[in-house]
Amino acid sequence: MWVAKMLVIAERKPFPPRVTPNMGFVDAVSGYRGLFTSVPPFQSVNSDGLVARPILQSEDQLQPYIQDLQSQINKKIFTKETKT
Repeated sequence: MWVAKMLVIAERKPFPPRVTPNMGFVDAVSGYRGLFTSVPPFQSVNSDGLVARPILQSEDQLQPYIQDLQSQINKKIFTKETKT
């Protein structure tokens, strides 16, 4: 499981920009990804049983998934702006 902290910076001239943190996750085995509504506590667990081999093993392989998460955030922000 990969977890990424992303900062959304909204320009609000003449006011200072608003910085909002977002947390995203990517499952290293299936590639499933999404955004956390709240950040759960994490803990590391050692497993002696059968474990699926991760497909995403490096940050370079993770980049397309992070870009998809960023586009999800952009869509969410755009939807908020058009509703008001």
